[in-house]
Amino acid sequence: MELPPDTTDEQLDQFNQKQLFVRDAMPSEWLSYAEELAEATESLWSRSDNFMAIEMQTAATDTSQIERSAGHARSYILLAGLALENALKGILVSRNPSLVNQGHLHGSIKSHKLVELARSVTDLSLTDEDRHVLSVCQDAIPYWGRYPVPLRYDGLHPKEAATAEFRQHFRELHFRLCKSIYDAIKDGWDSGVGPQTLEVRSIRYGDEIDLKKPFPWIRDGGE
Repeated sequence: MELPPDTTDEQLDQFNQKQLFVRDAMPSEWLSYAEELAEATESLWSRSDNFMAIEMQTAATDTSQIERSAGHARSYILLAGLALENALKGILVSRNPSLVNQGHLHGSIKSHKLVELARSVTDLSLTDEDRHVLSVCQDAIPYWGRYPVPLRYDGLHPKEAATAEFRQHFRELHFRLCKSIYDAIKDGWDSGVGPQTLEVRSIRYGDEIDLKKPFPWIRDGGE
């Protein structure tokens, strides 16, 4: 992108800062951080001393029910929620560069409301389990994933346990969302204001890579 010859130093500095912002807001960056956060959830899971038993009282029958939950349940679900948030926003940016190419995040993707973000991905098909994961993580991000109490007593919500079933549904949903970003950018992505990505291939998302053929960017294929 060419600048007019009478561009001032201040305007040049603003232009450069905007270019850096758009570069760091490209869908490939949302994808990369979504993957990193998901890997962090797995690190927590592996260090949770297998499982921690939590005793739950049921008022209706006055009986006790034992559920098995990851030892770092709140931290796990918070990281899972942030991983899903980055993936959903990455999908939206991959389809609409104007959400970031003005040098700021568009208001529609400033939200932590995962259910609404998922609804904005018009062709995204969700199961009941997917919706449950999104809803749980949505509650965790602003409240019980970060703090012991909400801002007010009437904002209390029950905390969810990070069970093996929850982990499975999260991982399946997260992979599908990340693959959607990948599919949108694998042949390149253009911000419309300069920053762009070139062709990318990844074993993780099902591509076969011919090492004899040079690619500008080959992603790690590990899970």
